Amino acid sequence: MDALKDYLGLRANLYRVLAAAWYKEPTNAWLARLKSFTPVFESMADETGEPALREGARLLKEAPGKIDEDAYAKKFAGIFLVNNAASDVRAVTPHESVYLSGSGLVMQDEWDKVLETFVGEGIGKAEDFKEPEDHIAAEMHFLALLSKQTAEYLNNGDKDGVRKKIETQARFLAEHTDKWVEPLKEHMEKLTDDPLYLAVTYLTAGFVHADTAFTGELAGEAVNII
Repeated sequence: MDALKDYLGLRANLYRVLAAAWYKEPTNAWLARLKSFTPVFESMADETGEPALREGARLLKEAPGKIDEDAYAKKFAGIFLVNNAASDVRAVTPHESVYLSGSGLVMQDEWDKVLETFVGEGIGKAEDFKEPEDHIAAEMHFLALLSKQTAEYLNNGDKDGVRKKIETQARFLAEHTDKWVEPLKEHMEKLTDDPLYLAVTYLTAGFVHADTAFTGELAGEAVNII
């Protein structure tokens, strides 16, 4: 049980640090925190054999330890905010409905379902987060929060609470986040060759894939955890 609690805490931290890259400009403080997890990502890649996780860990290890924050603010805008008329690849809009709906627009049926899940868990967006709930960062923060709550239920010996939280996370990953991180990764690969952003992209996809498999297995064993 202690090992699971430790993993849940680590898992929440990994989701949060990766999420940050998708909705705000990178800073050196954030980069230092991300790079501090390099051995963790390498270990996970070895344990799971997940190729995207392995490639992301390699790129992160090779990425510089310090960046020009102004230059990366421009890169952020170029990737997420600006559509270049000279390019046939549009800026990345990292929302589930953009990748899974037939329309390619934000706030479609996929957003409705994500919002319904959030509301069902009594979770809302932070006031300063202006994106729809099916933004990749919002989905990862949702998983981080549920991971934290699961650890709290474990501490309290609440078997039913643990089971429900794990099942919710397994279902959400399988029905939502894991279904669209691969096309998101492919879009990013077409739009940028920046090593740091590619590291984040591969780590996000690889970690989500690996976590979906792990959480799905955990949901089947949740009744025996405590």
